[in-house]
Amino acid sequence: LTLAEIPYGRGKTALAGRALAERVPPATQVTTGPDEQDYPAAAADSSGAVWLAYLEFKHHPDHNRIRTTPNQFDNMTAKPGGDQILLRRYAGGAWGEPIAITAPGGDLYRPAVAVDGKGRPWVFWSAQENGNFDPWARVVENGKPGPTLRLTTAPGTDMDPVAATDSSGRVWVAWQGWRGGKAAIFAAVQSGNAFSAPQTVASSAGNEWNPAIAAD
Repeated sequence: LTLAEIPYGRGKTALAGRALAERVPPATQVTTGPDEQDYPAAAADSSGAVWLAYLEFKHHPDHNRIRTTPNQFDNMTAKPGGDQILLRRYAGGAWGEPIAITAPGGDLYRPAVAVDGKGRPWVFWSAQENGNFDPWARVVENGKPGPTLRLTTAPGTDMDPVAATDSSGRVWVAWQGWRGGKAAIFAAVQSGNAFSAPQTVASSAGNEWNPAIAAD
């Protein structure tokens, strides 16, 4: 076999079907360091650049010692460094420096990202404030984060945002929320530098979970 016979996404069998050859894209490590980087989400803009949003969790500075002394219960009060949402741009074969979308030390979960018709990435995440998780959004323009938008203040947990861009260049975001003890799926659409009020997409079964979104 030659590489030209097996482009990415296609396989080729040999030996009467007893062998299969496929090309596997190379992988590179994007982040390094002692902190945890989780929940990556990516979107491409019209220039072909990729925007990658992720959550970074910082351990307590004495994390390793605390882990090895589980019988010292006073250590249980040691607070970690918390969560932060970061965004990086991949273009020209290299990753740019992280852009801080949120301040460090938050209680955050699972970002999403989509690029609007102006080529601006919008980053979404869930943040806990005063015991209530709500979805938030922030746009990046010319490498600088804009105002932080809270998409709902309703009581009940709202989390797991996902985002996509429609053919008009508007960004849509959907998430799961709890109202009256039942789960529902909500969505909001971008209008300039703001988002619409949340729209209820599904609520009949009461157990909706992990939304997905695609726009035409």
